[in-house]
Amino acid sequence: MTDLRSILAVHAARYPAMQLMDFVKLIYQNEYGCGHFVDDPKRSFDLLLTEWAQVVPDLLRPLTEDIGDGFCRLDLRAARARGLSPDAVNKLFAKSANAHQGSDGRFLSKLEVLGCMIGEGALDFALSELREITAQLQNGGFSPVSHTEAYRSAYTPAYRVIDARYASYLPLLTRIDALLAEKPRVTVAVDGMCGAGKSTLCDLLSPLYTAPVVRMDDFFLPPDLRTSARLSEPGGNVHYERFAQEVAPFIGHNCAFSYGVFDCSVMAITGRKTINPSPLLIVDGSYCMRPEFQALYDVKVFMETAPELQQARIIARNGEQLYSDFKDKWIPMENAYFSHFSIKETCDFVLVDTGGDS
Repeated sequence: MTDLRSILAVHAARYPAMQLMDFVKLIYQNEYGCGHFVDDPKRSFDLLLTEWAQVVPDLLRPLTEDIGDGFCRLDLRAARARGLSPDAVNKLFAKSANAHQGSDGRFLSKLEVLGCMIGEGALDFALSELREITAQLQNGGFSPVSHTEAYRSAYTPAYRVIDARYASYLPLLTRIDALLAEKPRVTVAVDGMCGAGKSTLCDLLSPLYTAPVVRMDDFFLPPDLRTSARLSEPGGNVHYERFAQEVAPFIGHNCAFSYGVFDCSVMAITGRKTINPSPLLIVDGSYCMRPEFQALYDVKVFMETAPELQQARIIARNGEQLYSDFKDKWIPMENAYFSHFSIKETCDFVLVDTGGDS
């Protein structure tokens, strides 16, 4: 609960007019997120549109505010000022709600942390008032909590609670939404260091936009092409010829296509994956930004992370023994490809992943 203490202390300093119920609301959002707001998606969007029309865009406000336990508040004034669409905000809100279930038991435990801070004198409220609020919440089935009028008057809150993993991706989402308003199909390519979170990003984008993902792992270089000359070629460690035949001609065209999926366990193509029409297409993986493919993409993203985090992730995913192969062979090949073709420098976004699952 150390993190919750820190969150409560930060908010107490930032919002001195906070009342006890506002702290309870903060803890409620910390535990339950925003799921209780999205029982009716259309009504949720209508409410957002009403509020969106009323807020004054403000570039000086932070876009997000951490509330702990994997959630943040997305400020609507800052979002509007930066060009995020209400549709994008609502999608983030809805997807965040569907990804988390809170626990009444954990919520009560977190209220005990608030009680400890009150008892220690860190927050100037009465423990009897907290006990009364807690009893009311239990009797009411832990229904949603509202901000106090004092808080609303002092700070005019206008935000949506979203999954904190989306926070660093908001500029990218803004760009994607702008392009989707202009084109029938938009293609986003994500390249970068192994273990840097490429698949994590793509797995977040895919359900957000109902977007299919082409994985470069499906274009593993087959044994008969693994010659010394090929492996010494910058960007040669992928079956780019097959990608050029089976995927590249269809990028930019909102039509169905399929490609062969390479199975490394048998070192052969064992099936086919169908990509159905969708406004957004995602291409995920190292070597997807070879020069001959770059013009196919509307948005290019490079993912990087600290070497020590990369090492820890590869070991966790592949084991100690295989990490030596990555360190001595695959990572140097990737780095040669990045350097030779200036991959990072050609990208529209460079995202640094500092933690979480890759």
